[in-house]
Formats: sequence, C-alpha cells, structure tokens
Amino acid sequence: MYKKLIEIWLNEKNNKELQEIPQNFIEEMKIYLEKLKEDRESLRKLNEIEIKRVKLLLEKIIKIRKEKIVLKSIESAIDIFDEFIILLEKKTESPKRILVRILQDVSSFIGIDGKTYGPYKAEDVVSLPSQNAEVLIKRGVAIPIDRRPE
Repeated sequence: MYKKLIEIWLNEKNNKELQEIPQNFIEEMKIYLEKLKEDRESLRKLNEIEIKRVKLLLEKIIKIRKEKIVLKSIESAIDIFDEFIILLEKKTESPKRILVRILQDVSSFIGIDGKTYGPYKAEDVVSLPSQNAEVLIKRGVAIPIDRRPE
C-alpha cells in the first residue's frame, strides 16, 4: 500500500496535468492508516515514522493537485480576459471618416452606426463615418472633399 502511495505521489509530482487516481484511493488510505495505528504497539516506532510519511505524502499530493486545479483555472481566466481585451480594442477603434460637401438640404437621419446626424444645409462641409458618407454620396446629396494639399 505504501508503494502505491509513493507511485501516486510521484505521478502527480512529475506530471503537469491532474492525474487520475483510483476511485477508492482515499478509502484505502484511511483503512491503511487505521491498520498502521492498530499495529502501533508491536511496531510503534516504525509505524509512527510511516504514519508521518503517509500523512506528509497525502498532504503533498493534495497540495500538488490543488495547485494544478488553480493553475488550470487561472489559465482559463487569462484566455477569457485576453479575448475580452481583443473585443474591447475592436470596439474602441473609431471608424474611418470622410469629409464631404453637402449639395442639398438633408434632414437629420440615423446613421448606420445608430447615431443621429444632421440636419445639414446645402454647402455645409461635414466629416462623417465613411459608411454614412458613402450613402449620401451614392444618393447624390454629397460629394467627397479631397483633403490632400494641392
């Protein structure tokens, strides 16, 4: 039984992933510890040392398993956090804007981005998100203004 305990401990210690242990392992260890305690009178000194070692190894196995579980949880949380940061960065990118000259009066309208724009009068020069500006240009109510110096 002690050999089995050592094997399980070494297996947990030497592997990064949480290792499978027999389903009845804890119960077997409990019985094993009780047996050692009963034999105490005849082998008192040896058993006490073994009892301490068994308890220590069990504590170490539990500690290692807890660390692995916590690490796995942290890694998962970091992955979720990284995905969230990427989404936030995408959301905060401002859309490309186009400078346009309005050719005729335009009443206020809801843009593709859900914001209200206008009203605008003929000859107004405004900067609009590119998708909204493109709609006005296609409808013939605005023309793009070239920003490049001449």
